[in-house]
Amino acid sequence: MSAKELNSPSASFDTPSLDLQIQEDAAYLRTGRAARTLVKTPDLNVAMIVMKAENQIDEHDAKGAVTIFVQRGKISVTLSDSEAILESGGLLALQRGVAHGVKAHEDSAFLLTIGIKS
Repeated sequence: MSAKELNSPSASFDTPSLDLQIQEDAAYLRTGRAARTLVKTPDLNVAMIVMKAENQIDEHDAKGAVTIFVQRGKISVTLSDSEAILESGGLLALQRGVAHGVKAHEDSAFLLTIGIKS
């Protein structure tokens, strides 16, 4: 099964191994940031994002509610009126359409989930 397909009732992923694989991606080696989509369905997107320290993702918003779960490292998520600092094991949930940016304070890996409202 390809990582993006979800043709069965469930799918499991070895996220520590994926983290290591992504760190070998050409994009990561070139830019200090890379992502791998794990699941993409009409109502759910799940991706692993790996970032080197001091790398950032500019402010943006999403079409659905978002969760960010930090697997490794330390990131900050900047919102219009606040900032959330997340370390390994930390989880942040955002409502649909909330503008946010991400900065890695350490080499980091996190799981991004976007729920798409049908």
